[in-house]
Amino acid sequence: MFTAGVPSISDTLPLPVHVYEGDDALITCVVRDVGENTVMWKKEDRERHSRRVLTAGENRVTADKRFDVLHDAGESLVECPVVI
Repeated sequence: MFTAGVPSISDTLPLPVHVYEGDDALITCVVRDVGENTVMWKKEDRERHSRRVLTAGENRVTADKRFDVLHDAGESLVECPVVI
């Protein structure tokens, strides 16, 4: 269900990403009606029960250079792929 004015990730496909070792993985999140909010990618460490922020908006905030963010903002749509 889509509600105008409320951020929505309903267009994002929850499919597994498979790549060969050494290749880049491209994971995309499509967000509608972002408004003044910031899209962030986080990595969850289930063993340590912790999360760390990888990207915020158009910026990589982790020192891990394996991660990079591509940012494509439209009028009411933000596409935020992260490359690993």
